[in-house]
Amino acid sequence: MKTIKQQNKFNEELFKRYKKALEGLTVGGSEYYNNPERCAEDIKHKLDSQSEMIKRLVKEKNELRNEFRKMFELRKEND
Repeated sequence: MKTIKQQNKFNEELFKRYKKALEGLTVGGSEYYNNPERCAEDIKHKLDSQSEMIKRLVKEKNELRNEFRKMFELRKEND
């Protein structure tokens, strides 16, 4: 069983690791000093933006694929 002192030391080390990991997800990190909520919100926004971009690109790719199929079918019919 851990003593209170051991638990406090463990919590402090864990806090440092979380802080370092969170700051490592940002370009500079200094703009988020003492504001982890803002840092997390900015990271979430960036991830959401990337997700939306990927969805849009997949949709466009599928649309292009369908257009090529149609063109290929028309070409086969005309040959």
